[in-house]
Amino acid sequence: MNWLINRKKYKPFIYIITIVVYAANMALLMICVRFAYCIMKGIQTDWYKKAELTASRDDMFFADKSQVVFFTLAIVFVFIILFALLVILGYRRLLLENMKRDTAVLFIQGYREEKILLFFMTDVMADILISIPLANLFMSIIIIKICENSMYQTIFAQEERKILFIAGYLVIPIIVSACAFFVQTKIWIKKMYQQGLAQMTRQGI
Repeated sequence: MNWLINRKKYKPFIYIITIVVYAANMALLMICVRFAYCIMKGIQTDWYKKAELTASRDDMFFADKSQVVFFTLAIVFVFIILFALLVILGYRRLLLENMKRDTAVLFIQGYREEKILLFFMTDVMADILISIPLANLFMSIIIIKICENSMYQTIFAQEERKILFIAGYLVIPIIVSACAFFVQTKIWIKKMYQQGLAQMTRQGI
């Protein structure tokens, strides 16, 4: 585990970039969760009456509930796609590839796949938790920009400032990120292990 900590100390620039990327990812997920909540709440709400109270110039738009739901869902799916491409398929893959040599050393030292996976997941979860304050800042900035359009002001007006809701949009993104990183890291470690076995077989070890 110490070698993971040492990587952060001796490569601070990469570590800072990692935190920023994770924060951006978490911010996108938080917005997705908040949109999803607003959609579920809004489906049970009189959107037209709500619009009359908060954005009278959008009355005709909100008279058609399906349009609002469609545009909101479209934004959610865009955020999810960005999340998948940016972190799971992109940056995290680069980080793992940079740790090939260290992972090979762990295999040589006799560490099992499960133990190495535990090392990596502990490291990535610590990074995710550290990135949360910055993620909240990113999320606030994005929502402020989105809410310059009165349509989205009405959508976000469905939110409730309850502790359970606030905990939900923080915890759910962490769980989603952890599950995605777990699957990707497990597959990558297994692939590394199989490549090592194949190489030893070719060398007659």
